Amino acid sequence: MQNQETTIYSYTDPSLFLRDQWLLKKERNPSFSVRAWAKSLEIKSHSQLHQMLYGKRTIPKKYLHNIVENLKLNKDESEYFETLIDIQKAKDHSEKNFYLEKIKDHKKTKEVFHEIEEFNLIQNPVHGFILEIFAQDRTELSAMRIKELLWFDYSLTQIKRAMDVLITLNLAQEISPGIYKKVYKTSYTQSDIPCEAVKKYHKHLCDIAKDSIDKQDVLEREFNAMTFNMNKKDLADAKEMLRDFRERFVQRFETRLGSGDKTYHINLQLFAVSKDI
Repeated sequence: MQNQETTIYSYTDPSLFLRDQWLLKKERNPSFSVRAWAKSLEIKSHSQLHQMLYGKRTIPKKYLHNIVENLKLNKDESEYFETLIDIQKAKDHSEKNFYLEKIKDHKKTKEVFHEIEEFNLIQNPVHGFILEIFAQDRTELSAMRIKELLWFDYSLTQIKRAMDVLITLNLAQEISPGIYKKVYKTSYTQSDIPCEAVKKYHKHLCDIAKDSIDKQDVLEREFNAMTFNMNKKDLADAKEMLRDFRERFVQRFETRLGSGDKTYHINLQLFAVSKDI
């Protein structure tokens, strides 16, 4: 493990940083206990510290001074750690993004930059829309031209930001001024992993799908729905079948890079209507 001076700037989660510092202390002194560390930090209950180390409880700012003193963090590191606590305590996406952008601008956060950009990538489907537009054979694509091509209303600022994220994460390349290419063929979010960014992504897609009913001709879209009963024990198999269908569907209809003439999005949904009977 590297020293604190370099490693703290590679974290966006204060609990992970604190836990790694605890493991480092334990490595140096195997007899050192969570109870002993809690006492030195003036935390009344060692179970409270244990919950903080494993992200089951946010880190109260009243312990910030004691933690900073114990870990011998300098002023800059202390301010960075405090911002990590603010991220952990953020009440909504807007507030979390505010603090994420704050640490992104820090001069020593090159290690966490990709994590922040990946969060931005996941939460807004416009990145996927633009990436697939890049895959089509077009002579030049300015942010304004992309705005004109998209059915849905995104600001120029949002589009320019999304283009920057795609290039930063090496999902797209600007091969010449105004001409882009898609680097990777297809990307999906992880299945069955609870994540606030992923939740926001799917909520956004549901809103877009709703708008397309009014904005697009019936010949340009396909909406079908059916309510049915099934056994809960078969749910895992049902989800796997949908994922397999998605893969086969894309393999069948996705064009080669540079040969498509229109970008589509397929949105599969399966959700419970009733509670457990």
